[in-house]
Amino acid sequence: MRLKKVADYNMCPRCLGAGHSASQCNYKRPCFFCRENHNSALCPGKTQRQGPQSNGGQLRGGNERPMMRNQAQRSNGAATTKVMAVTEMEMNELEPDEEGPVLQVNAALYQKEDDGESSKDKESPKKEVLLLSKEVTLSNPKEPERQLQAIAFFDVGSQLSFITEDVAKKLKLVPNGQENIAISTFAAKKPTELQSLGYKIDLKQAEGTIEMRVSLVKKLTDHIMVPIEDAQHEYTTSLQGKRMRPSILIGADYFWEVVNASEARKLPSGFHMIDSKIGPLFCGKGHMASIMVIQQREAEKNKIEEMVEKFWKLEAIGVNDNPEVDDDEVALQQFQNSVKIEDGRYVVKWPWKENIPELPSNYTLCMARLMSTLKRLKEQPDLLQKYDDIMKEQLQKGIIEPVEDLDQHSGIVHYLPHHPVITPNKATTKVRIVYNASARARRGAKSLNDCLYRGPLLLPDLCGMLMRFRTYEIAIMADVEKAFLQLGLEEADRGAVRFIWLKDIKEPWSQENVQVYQFCQVAFGVISSPFILAATIRHHLRQSGEKVAYEIEENVYADNVLMEATSTKEAQEKCRMAKKIFKDALMNLREFTSNDQLINAEFADEGQKETVKFLGIPWNTRRDVIMAQLPPVEESGNYTKRQVLKIIASIYDPLGLLAPAVLPAKQFFQELWMKEYSWDQRLSEEDEKRWKRLTLTLADRTIQLPRRLFKQIQEGELEIHTFVDASAIAYAAAVYVKQKTKKEGMVALVYTKSRLCPIKKMTIPRLELMAATIGARMTKFVRQQLQKPIQNVTLWSDSKCVLGWINSKSETLPKFVSNRLQEIWTLEGANFRYVPTQDNPADLGSRGVTVEELRGNALWWSGPKWLLEEEDKWPPTPIINPKAYEKEDESEEMEERTVAAMTVPLPPIIKIERWGSWQKALVVMSMVLWLIKSTILNKVKAPLSTFWKRLKEVKAERNSAEMIALAREELLRQAQRTHPPGKEDMEAVNKKEKYGHTGEERSQPKYNLRPRKQKRDHGNKMYPG
Repeated sequence: MRLKKVADYNMCPRCLGAGHSASQCNYKRPCFFCRENHNSALCPGKTQRQGPQSNGGQLRGGNERPMMRNQAQRSNGAATTKVMAVTEMEMNELEPDEEGPVLQVNAALYQKEDDGESSKDKESPKKEVLLLSKEVTLSNPKEPERQLQAIAFFDVGSQLSFITEDVAKKLKLVPNGQENIAISTFAAKKPTELQSLGYKIDLKQAEGTIEMRVSLVKKLTDHIMVPIEDAQHEYTTSLQGKRMRPSILIGADYFWEVVNASEARKLPSGFHMIDSKIGPLFCGKGHMASIMVIQQREAEKNKIEEMVEKFWKLEAIGVNDNPEVDDDEVALQQFQNSVKIEDGRYVVKWPWKENIPELPSNYTLCMARLMSTLKRLKEQPDLLQKYDDIMKEQLQKGIIEPVEDLDQHSGIVHYLPHHPVITPNKATTKVRIVYNASARARRGAKSLNDCLYRGPLLLPDLCGMLMRFRTYEIAIMADVEKAFLQLGLEEADRGAVRFIWLKDIKEPWSQENVQVYQFCQVAFGVISSPFILAATIRHHLRQSGEKVAYEIEENVYADNVLMEATSTKEAQEKCRMAKKIFKDALMNLREFTSNDQLINAEFADEGQKETVKFLGIPWNTRRDVIMAQLPPVEESGNYTKRQVLKIIASIYDPLGLLAPAVLPAKQFFQELWMKEYSWDQRLSEEDEKRWKRLTLTLADRTIQLPRRLFKQIQEGELEIHTFVDASAIAYAAAVYVKQKTKKEGMVALVYTKSRLCPIKKMTIPRLELMAATIGARMTKFVRQQLQKPIQNVTLWSDSKCVLGWINSKSETLPKFVSNRLQEIWTLEGANFRYVPTQDNPADLGSRGVTVEELRGNALWWSGPKWLLEEEDKWPPTPIINPKAYEKEDESEEMEERTVAAMTVPLPPIIKIERWGSWQKALVVMSMVLWLIKSTILNKVKAPLSTFWKRLKEVKAERNSAEMIALAREELLRQAQRTHPPGKEDMEAVNKKEKYGHTGEERSQPKYNLRPRKQKRDHGNKMYPG
């Protein structure tokens, strides 16, 4: 319509002026929405999104604001819309004349959300249509203590009320019937029939609860806007809300028992407020200041993933092998073919993947993110000014350049969102700008990082570098100033790293006040940047040919440089030479720090602190001590699994020096995982108390250690001693380096790892074997990373079984044992010896202690005392007959030694609630046991527990009296595993058995009810002894 009018009036489609055509127009600004060469008011994508929908009879609900689309979507026309019925399931359709009642259920209409980033963070409130919804408290009528918060959707157009499977599962509701219902949804031609289980559920009200009968469906609808209550809702001109997914639909059958529709009034925001027994409800059309749900949700998800990834990356250092990736060779070859020097500076290209997929521009996304960032920055004017100053400084230094003609670039064009990161404790850059190259405009779209090779890891191992740091007599560290920004970027690749900022921060945001920039140098935040930096520095150091350059190549981690010296003179020469080498590449090597105070006086920056960080480890250079420390723990009134993980993942201890103190927290998190808490579900009162006790032992604790392991390391005088151990909680290994001189000897802890036992139960010997395996890996790792001659290597274990296996050459050992022995045997020149448990420092790592217990523990920091003595005074290794332990792992005796620390019950064989009655459950269990006996048990050669032995030996047919008796026993055992009796129950039963019904004390109790030792198939069975 608009284009037709422009043509009718002979107007220019670019500037809307008269008297000239588009080709003659001097107006160069592209469309704000799609970047095409027409006026923004004429954008087809904009007008279609704003107009009514008509595609295929689909409708758009009024409760969703049209979202700004990215350039890659403009050909799709109108935003996709969808009608979501309450019951989105695979259902058979009823013919209109078939029998059965037809229930009317309204559909919740919504516009399909873009699962990526969207422009929901506009500063002005928007018009929104609210459906009746509210966060409510639901509970199990039979177990009122089982409660959860859920979003309720009120629909008087539905004759029934519904809940989702998730609610029924979490509240452990028991069905009380099943019925066939026919549902007629909005705009549906035919009703749909489905079978649904019926449940009873309690809805908490201001006074008491109301019991409701609800039907079960897999899913109600997608996210709808739910208002967030605050004390000012009756006065403010807009409401805040979040998009959330309903879990319960309250239909007309209970609607009027909850809602008092006669008491309704209009608010300044335009919405109507209705009183109800569960608090005020909001509906109608009004102004909604929505919270940035989509952006926040992805950010939270990324935070969790980052925390988990960080946690397990540190756990795996020195233990797991690094797999080779073929793409790394391609990326390295691309770099070597493209790197060049222009005007004394290295210039590089991005390592693009072959067959690059279509990369969206992300312009709309970045514009929305910019408005969100500006909103936050304007709350702190000083921060906004600093942000703008960084932009101007980078522009002045040629790091970025303005893009005047947006259509001139012929290569890939892509925009990066950015935000500030504040580091007030850092000596230099307290505010920095971070660019997000992983941002996607929508689900399924590609990000810049998706289109680039990561490149091989050319950095030295972080733990290895820290170990070498502790062996240097004089250690010197330095930093390459803004290393990523010192590498020039090929002009053809600059369009892929554009971003948006304001021309004048004092003026409000507008299309005329927006300036597009692009990087002229390598940007931090792109997946390939660390590889490009490391490859360029390595290339430059090899081109230098200086001796110190080869030393630096082994000890440069990103922009951190480490050097060693044995005298002040040598240190001074190395510092001068290193500074010159980097200056030749137009890089500034700065922030020199050393334990030699003369070096600090000559090379350190003005105002440099005594305590600095080397690769994240605090180092006091004057006293030459490092700090192993745990971060402060913030108190919270609502502890969740997310918060627990956040605290554990924030612990930075790459060498594992505090592993025994961290172990209880890791074990606690594993137990939370097994209890199936959701990320933001509040912990139970018992778990919360336990976590508070744990945090008291963790919070803000520091142990100071000498940086130097030994006074002076001489060739041929070093030995490695690795101690391993396992318990029901964890398995651990601790590596010590022993130095023996003519005058004295010293032993120091170098590296440790402590790993939780797998959830799947394993025998103690197998766990001990796993400890020995990681101990062997860590020994190889330490020997390789120290880069010093090692005279002897000894691996110590207190498990005679494991030592027997290691000395065995039998081919009949289980595959699990055999595979790990093959790896242990690759430890060249190693001795395997026995250590008494009380002298084994790894025992601390496998069981856990507090920081205070660890602080002065000589066994942990220096190993057993006898290790400093001559070898003939070490504990003797008993004579072990390997054949005696060949069957140890599978013997009946091992059943008593099975790990029992994990108290999670075994999964039930059948779900008793499915069968409606005890008699049916007995018959079904009998048939299942008979099937197990017929197909599985007869083939099992491993030792069986008592119950499975009896089942295997029984000669009865299915559903016989004997099979029914076994089924009854297993059902009771299963129930006790799921709901074990408490202490009071046991005391009551024992008391009754002791005194009988007459009240007279018996000479011997008939039964003694007590927890039985956990076995492989019994869980926590309670049985009369």
